[in-house]
Amino acid sequence: MQQPGKAKTRRKYDADFKNEVIKMLTNGQTAAYISKALGISENLIYRWKNQNQGVKKANGEQHGLALENQQLKDRVR
Repeated sequence: MQQPGKAKTRRKYDADFKNEVIKMLTNGQTAAYISKALGISENLIYRWKNQNQGVKKANGEQHGLALENQQLKDRVR
């Protein structure tokens, strides 16, 4: 329980730590196990997973757009 007068501080995690947690999750370990082992919440793990999937999707869309753009340029030539 939090003591009166003390503000709870937020912990910050670097990208490498987040990527390792996501790797653990994709390797078959459960979010419950990871959260207990590392002392982080399951919700945080799922948030990082969803953010990572969004980044991958955005990168894939950018690659697809770049490829389509190059094909159109080739066609115009």
